[in-house]
Amino acid sequence: MEWSLPSPVPHYNFAQIPVVEDMDAWWKMKQQQKEGIQPQKEPLKPIHMPNPSSLPFFMGLAFFVCGFGLVFNQFTIATIGLIGVVICMLWRSLEKDTGYYISVEEIKKNEAAVRGL
Repeated sequence: MEWSLPSPVPHYNFAQIPVVEDMDAWWKMKQQQKEGIQPQKEPLKPIHMPNPSSLPFFMGLAFFVCGFGLVFNQFTIATIGLIGVVICMLWRSLEKDTGYYISVEEIKKNEAAVRGL
């Protein structure tokens, strides 16, 4: 379904979660548009988004250190990397991230701009 998204992709990806009923849903949607059949869509709802975080970057570094240690049989380095991964996972799990919502009006404005309507 990534092919159905415009470029650049909106930061929320899909305004509505696409319904996939066939193996090649994107092709089927294009054929229905050629025939003038409009799919049934539910009303738009606000989209919940998480706040930005730098933890995935640090977790990636810790995974790199762990992998480096495992590849070169340096188990002390691998253990340090693994401890870093576990700390990042725990930190992210215990973090109170309530995120934010993208309003329906903003979604409609973005979709109209992206689709050229």
